[in-house]
Amino acid sequence: MEQSKLFSTATLFFCILLVFFVKKLGKERNNSTPKLPPGPWKLPIIGSLIHLIGDQPHHRLSSLAKIYGPLFQLKLGEIDFMIISSAELACEVMKTHDINFASRPQITVGKVVFYNSSDIIFSPYGKYWWNLRKICSMHIFSAKRVKSFGSMRVEEANKLMEKIRVAAGSPVNLSELFSSAANAAVSRASFGRECGHMQKFLLAVDEMRKLSSGFELADLFPSLSFLGGLTGLTSRLRELTVAGMLS
Repeated sequence: MEQSKLFSTATLFFCILLVFFVKKLGKERNNSTPKLPPGPWKLPIIGSLIHLIGDQPHHRLSSLAKIYGPLFQLKLGEIDFMIISSAELACEVMKTHDINFASRPQITVGKVVFYNSSDIIFSPYGKYWWNLRKICSMHIFSAKRVKSFGSMRVEEANKLMEKIRVAAGSPVNLSELFSSAANAAVSRASFGRECGHMQKFLLAVDEMRKLSSGFELADLFPSLSFLGGLTGLTSRLRELTVAGMLS
């Protein structure tokens, strides 16, 4: 009698679990995510990261595009990425459907260096971003404002050409010269004079660029925000920000 009662209880419990599972499965089908583009196979936790190992990321992405087409999907950590490698689709994203893709992801460098992503590049699309855009278009990049700095740009261009002329017969790092000339022009336009420690500032900027150009664990796993502290990225970015401000 007790065994029969136990069996009946277990059967009832199993039936309840089965009904719950069927209902949950039905909800997931009704609320299914949109159909994603094709992409390579994924591993648990790390997703498609394994497909970027062994070569420079842009070379690996080019190879994957040859297999999966100009639009494919990668899951890197917790984040889904749509990779576009054709001019036609890029135009669709950047021009035709630009509002849908206007907001940039909140990454570590934006939070640390750009005051919690409050600049015009990393701030999300909305009223705040529109106000920043309005300020830039009316007071910084207006035709009258840009024209007023014409003589200064010519002067900086002449300085650049003179540096190249003086170095005749010797190797010249054009990347460094162009970067220095551009930053000198921006500094003069913004503050009326060149940066006092231009070389130190440019080194800090270049180091920031290197740190933000790769795949950072904290950005691929946003639910594990402490990863930025474990990898040392957050503290390093703060040091470079202070160094750039002091220069």
